[in-house]
Amino acid sequence: MERREALAILVCLGFSATAYAGPDTAAGQDRQFTGEYYGQVHNGPGLARLVTRLHLTGDGRLEGDYAFQDLDGSTARGTLARCRRARFHLTCEWHDKYGFGPVQMEFDPSLTSFQGQWTDGRAPVRWWEFNGSRGMS
Repeated sequence: MERREALAILVCLGFSATAYAGPDTAAGQDRQFTGEYYGQVHNGPGLARLVTRLHLTGDGRLEGDYAFQDLDGSTARGTLARCRRARFHLTCEWHDKYGFGPVQMEFDPSLTSFQGQWTDGRAPVRWWEFNGSRGMS
């Protein structure tokens, strides 16, 4: 086999490997975080039930949405966008009818639960806690 043929084969194999979103690729690792997490969020004077859903967009970005019981008993909904992951730490921006701000989630190594905190970014900055676990509705 000539050097040029070997190089062409390696290039083709390289493209095939990068197109595969297996567990060792960034998209494959992000996919492991997707799913529904049930927990509680600080809302007003106490804690409210919360469902956090993480998913991959069509172009492979990790995003999400959430729903929680509002103070009047209705369901409030929001989105999680611009998510960035570093190992077990996920940082996103939340948006809902109350505003927007940063949110941080620290997942356990098995990716079955997380502890998080959110803020609206107003001064002085105050962080509120929330959490989630898979399959614990």
